[in-house]
Amino acid sequence: NIHNETGIVINPDDPNKLAESIVKLYEEKELRSKLGENARKRVEKKFNWKNNVSEMIKVYKSYN
Repeated sequence: NIHNETGIVINPDDPNKLAESIVKLYEEKELRSKLGENARKRVEKKFNWKNNVSEMIKVYKSYN
């Protein structure tokens, strides 16, 4: 995740911040929608099948 772009990044040892973030997302529909849309776009761009296959081929060729 990219903080406040594709999600909310918090320290895993901070349960209070986690609770605050959950409440914030629950209360702010526009923010929730924006983060969800941005995350979806990022996944579609960065993790598509064609790119993954291309990267795997590079890895396999690097061992030859």
